[in-house]
Parts: sequence; C-alpha cells; structure tokens
Amino acid sequence: MRPRIVALVRFSYVARGGFSKGGGDPATLLFDRARLERRFRLFEALCLPSLRAQADGAFETIVLTARSLPAWARDRLERLVDTLPGGRVVAMDVRFHYAAVRAAFASLEPRGETHRVTLRLDDDDALATDCVARMRALAPRAAAVEPDAPVSISFNRGYYAHLGEGRVYEVVERLPLGIGMGLVAPAGHPDNAFARNHRFMPQFFNHWSEAGTPMWIRTIHGDNDAEPTLHGRRDTAGRDGIEAAMAARFHLTLRDLEAL
Repeated sequence: MRPRIVALVRFSYVARGGFSKGGGDPATLLFDRARLERRFRLFEALCLPSLRAQADGAFETIVLTARSLPAWARDRLERLVDTLPGGRVVAMDVRFHYAAVRAAFASLEPRGETHRVTLRLDDDDALATDCVARMRALAPRAAAVEPDAPVSISFNRGYYAHLGEGRVYEVVERLPLGIGMGLVAPAGHPDNAFARNHRFMPQFFNHWSEAGTPMWIRTIHGDNDAEPTLHGRRDTAGRDGIEAAMAARFHLTLRDLEAL
C-alpha cells in the first residue's frame, strides 16, 4: 500500500445548511470580528501547533474556508497555513457542506498513491504528536479486511477541555469522535472522512477503533456549533497524570489550556 494522508480543517466555511448555532445569517455569525479572533486564538494555540508537531510529517493539510471570508482574516489565515509543511488554503463559495469537502479533496492531483487516507480535525482542537504516524501504521491493517472497500479509523480516548472553567479531564468515547478520524479508501474512491456524521461511521463503513492512548484534545466553549456530548465515560486520571500526558503527547501544559 502507498497511502497518501490528507487532513482537512474547516475554518469559518459558510456551508448551505452547515452551521446551526444562533439561527441567523451564517455569514454574519461566522464572520463576526470577535468570533473570528477567538477562532484564530484556538487555531494558533492548539490546532496548528499540533499539526506542525506530528512525528510523521509526510502528510498534507487542506484548510477549507469561505471565499467571502473578510480580507484581513484571509490574509492572516494564509500566512499561518504557509508555516505548515504541506498546508494550503482552499476557499469556496457557498455549497452544501459535504459537496464542498469533496471538492476540496478532489482538487488534489494524484501522486501515484494506491489509497488516500482522509483525516478530519476541527480548527479548535488538537491531535497527539503521533496521530498521523499511528494512522499510517493502521491503514494497511484495517484496509486488509476488505481491500476494495473504505474503512474508517477512530481514536476513542482523549481529553475534554472546558475553556474558561479550568476543567480538563480524560474520556473514553463509546461512539467514534471526529477528531483525528480517518477514512482509508482506494485511490479515486469518492468518499472521505466527512462522508457521514462521525458518530455513525460504523453504520456505513467497516470501522477500526482504538481506545488505549489519548489521541486528541476537544475544546468546549461558547462558540461550539453542536452541543458537545460525551458518549462514554470520564476516566479517573488525576492532574499529575494529565499533566504528564499533555507534555509527552501534545507538547502542552495544563496551564496552556487553562489560559485559553
């Protein structure tokens, strides 16, 4: 197998029917200056550093945004993504969400890969430094179950960080979470990791999940579009254990998270 790993991060993309919070005009809500500043703060503190810190750097990142994103924000986003090896901004007009995501992935020219591993990450979350490496190691093993069919991969252990409250705790999800989720598919296959609601991926695809090692940080704050819900259990790891894992796996400290 010659897998090509491509992560996609959505940054204030205006999708038809894709943003539910507030009930008003999506562009007005998404492009509010204060909100964009908050998104940039989390993108710069968590998402982008976690991508830069990947032990396996042989992957690409698409940052999907709106063509109508304010100029100051577009310039700032372009500068930030330019610092990420393999990163590029894809700006699109309003489309249905999945159509936009598929078009973003379709914009990539083939490079002789046998499989494409699409990976999803939100702009306010973070991945452990070995997430891409683990995905690359798992891809051929998971795909071997049914070689011509896609298989989804999720990491069900991570951390919830309640911003502004100083609460960070380890969780084990019973249902797949989207952070770091991948879809391994034969090259040219139309589906990707956004094909279905992340909680329902095992209903539509063969699925591989791992729950042994924390692989992500999920931030919880007032700008979350969907109401964050834990489907699983909260672990009993104490502050010292979480602090050690943050340093080893995310190059962060609890103070870093508590300051956001």
